[in-house]
Amino acid sequence: MKPERQRWERFERLVAAIHRAMDPAAQVKWNDSINGRQFDVTLRFRKGLYDYLTVIECKDYSSSVPVGEVEAFERALFI
Repeated sequence: MKPERQRWERFERLVAAIHRAMDPAAQVKWNDSINGRQFDVTLRFRKGLYDYLTVIECKDYSSSVPVGEVEAFERALFI
């Protein structure tokens, strides 16, 4: 594995581990796939009567993520 990929994989796994530690009852997955779309980290949990899904894409940008990328991410969730 290339050093740059190793760095990103460690970062993504760290994000998953932090969420796993914060809520041991949540189902936390690293490198998960939903409807053919890959997500860095997903969290599934139940609160009361409701089931929740949180998806996390880990990015390391020196500036804000462009609006178009956020909108594309949102559209991918509802397809």
